[in-house]
Amino acid sequence: MKKRLMLESGVTPSTLDKENYLEILQVMKAQSREDRPMNSEDAHKKLARILGGG
Repeated sequence: MKKRLMLESGVTPSTLDKENYLEILQVMKAQSREDRPMNSEDAHKKLARILGGG
C-alpha cells in the first residue's frame, strides 16, 4: 500500500513515515459526496428538487 501511495499520489517516503498511516488510508478510500450512500430523507429531498417540487 505504501508503494501505491508513493507512485499514485507522489507522496515521498519521508513524508509518509511522518504521517499517521491509518489516517492516510482513510482519506485514500473516502468516497466523494455524490458516491456516498444517503439516508431516505436526503434522497426524498433530492428527488423533490429534481422533479421540481422542492
